[in-house]
Amino acid sequence: MNTRSTRRYNLPKAVSITTTHLIDEYSSTNLNGSKLPVDSSSAVIPGTHDLLEIKTDLEAILPTVENRIDQMESDLTSIEQSQVEETSEIEEGIS
Repeated sequence: MNTRSTRRYNLPKAVSITTTHLIDEYSSTNLNGSKLPVDSSSAVIPGTHDLLEIKTDLEAILPTVENRIDQMESDLTSIEQSQVEETSEIEEGIS
């Protein structure tokens, strides 16, 4: 059996609790369509320490993300090639 066709991708890595909290806070205030009062907008912007923690989290998961993208691109190429081969076999069978 082709192991590439049965590949299971690694689960995403978790980020720190601080990063998760900041993402949840930001998405709940900005992406749900609610309008923030002008004076409360600074409450959504993380502080320097929080931004450094987010940066550290993102740098830690970057190699995993890049590897996963490479694997998925490779798998997509394999799928596309197999579809082309199947189509040409069907066309040859019809002729």
